[in-house]
Amino acid sequence: MFDSLKPESADDGDVEDAEADEESPDVDLSDPLQRQFVYLVVVFNLAILAAALGLMFLYFRGRLLLGGGLAAVGFAGLAYGFVTYRRVQRAIDAGEHDEPADDANGDAE
Repeated sequence: MFDSLKPESADDGDVEDAEADEESPDVDLSDPLQRQFVYLVVVFNLAILAAALGLMFLYFRGRLLLGGGLAAVGFAGLAYGFVTYRRVQRAIDAGEHDEPADDANGDAE
């Protein structure tokens, strides 16, 4: 089947190319970092949903209490997500999420 996201290679039947394509990328994320990423994605998605719904309730329905409350919660969620994102970014820059260098592989050299 044709995959539009995968570039065509000159040797379609080459086994080595197929194995190289199946390897995972060289990105190593620690478990806490992965959990933090998923958490931030959920926070931002919910915040954008709440802000958008709140603004639509305000504009289209004129429901000040419901729309204003949802918009306020959404914008507060966006602010919380941004602050949390910056805190995680500073932790990454400080090297808190780095794994120990080659000690886990058993290399004693």
